Amino acid sequence: MLQWMLNLSIIKKMILLVGTLLVLLIGVAGYSVLKMNLVAKEVAMIAHENMPLIKMSSSVVIKQLESEIALEKAFRAAELHSSEEQSVEHYLRLAVQLHQDINQDIKSSEQLLANADQLAVTEYDKQRFRALEQSMYRIEEAHQAYLDNVTLFEKQFAQGASATQLVHLLEQLEVQQKQINRQLIDFTVELETMTQDSVNLTEEIENNALLGLLILASVSLIFGLAMGLFISRATLTGVRKIRDAAAKMEQGQFDFTLSVDSRDELGQLAQSINKTVTTLSGLLAEVNDRAVNISSMATELASISDDNQNAVVEQQSNTEQIATAMAQIAATVTELAASAEGASHNSDVAQQRVQQCDDLMQKMVEEISSLVNNAQHASQSILAVQESTEQIHQFINVVSAIAEQTNLLALNASIEAARAGEQGRGFAVVADEVRALANRSQEATSEIGGLIDNLVRSAKMAHDDFKTNHDTTISSSSKVAQSQDMLASIRHAIEELSQASHQVAVASEQQSVTIEDMNVRITSVKDKGDVVLQGATHSTSACHSLSEDVVVLKTLIGQFKTQTVSST
Repeated sequence: MLQWMLNLSIIKKMILLVGTLLVLLIGVAGYSVLKMNLVAKEVAMIAHENMPLIKMSSSVVIKQLESEIALEKAFRAAELHSSEEQSVEHYLRLAVQLHQDINQDIKSSEQLLANADQLAVTEYDKQRFRALEQSMYRIEEAHQAYLDNVTLFEKQFAQGASATQLVHLLEQLEVQQKQINRQLIDFTVELETMTQDSVNLTEEIENNALLGLLILASVSLIFGLAMGLFISRATLTGVRKIRDAAAKMEQGQFDFTLSVDSRDELGQLAQSINKTVTTLSGLLAEVNDRAVNISSMATELASISDDNQNAVVEQQSNTEQIATAMAQIAATVTELAASAEGASHNSDVAQQRVQQCDDLMQKMVEEISSLVNNAQHASQSILAVQESTEQIHQFINVVSAIAEQTNLLALNASIEAARAGEQGRGFAVVADEVRALANRSQEATSEIGGLIDNLVRSAKMAHDDFKTNHDTTISSSSKVAQSQDMLASIRHAIEELSQASHQVAVASEQQSVTIEDMNVRITSVKDKGDVVLQGATHSTSACHSLSEDVVVLKTLIGQFKTQTVSST
């Protein structure tokens, strides 16, 4: 039963609580109406039966006394002279008239008693009314006999009966009067007793009604409070769980699972939070793994960039040495042109220098080839980094979409809480916290997305720089090959110089022109090397920046505590 109530929606719980209170209120009102009807019937019986009967019985007693007085006066007048005959007749007529009125009152009382069954509340009251009705019939019979004797007394007096006969008849009338008076007194006492019992019964019903109302109201209040407390406590328990979960999520903790104890709105919200936590935990774990891979690639790329930069620096040093050697060769050629006597010695020196240049050029060709290979490997690594960052960016878009769905779910929960009214206020606070968490998640995903965009741009710039360096290095390699060919020509010329000194001047002039051209080419190679060095320096800086961004990304992800997600 309790679990069934917990599974009801919040609106249905409120309807159940209000409906129960209304049923209890209707029950209390019905009990009140029932008891008040009993009181009203008792009061109506007292007002419409008892009081009129008491009034009529009192009127009968008074008229009975007046008739006794009238008969007494008539008897006294009869004992006087005959001149008082008119007075006797007057008093006799008065007595007869009074007894006729008494008879009319008795008829009215009988009519009231006959209708008393309709107003009687209990069967006992009906029996008492029937007993009073029988008493009234007896009073009526006694009164009728008394009235007949009064009429007889009047006739005998009119016929001139003796005083003895009149006295005897008057004594009978007195006996009948006493009997009627006694019956009237008994009737009045019984009626007053019944009236007092009705009043007492009315008070008892009223007291019982008040006590019953108090008991029903207390039971209804206790039941309503217990039911309201149960519903509110169950609702507040779910709200507190969701509030604590929202606080944990706000702090970046996603390593928990809410227990779902009901199937109402709070239970559905708890299930949605559990699904959100599980999804975010999986996404954050995937992002963390990708960040670790990017960190490893960035470290390797930074190492390659450092090696390339060192190789370019060494290449520039070798190029400067070649330029210096070419300057020395030019000086030697000039000396050969100026002094033919030292041509042989200078040709040997020039041959040695050319051999050195050839060795340096050969070494530079090998280093350039290594640089080209390293640049290709770095370009491939940068492309892999760029693909990984684009995948992470797709995961971030998924996280942002989930945050938007969570925000929409919190908005729906706020609307349901607003429909619930005062009982849904705590639920509305939790819904606002969930929406704030969704906004925070969107901001976090936006920051992570910005970092990923920076990574993508940095990787693209590094790839472009390496591509430029690769093209420049290939061009430099071509020029170095040309320079190597020229050095071979110089070496051949120097050998011919040793064999034919008479051609020294012509050969020296040709060598001077060739060396000048080589000097220009070597200078061009040096300039290209500077460009390559700048690109390598920029690539190294970009790799270090990429490593720093990855560290920041790992730090941000490390702020979240996630569940252990098993890989499938």
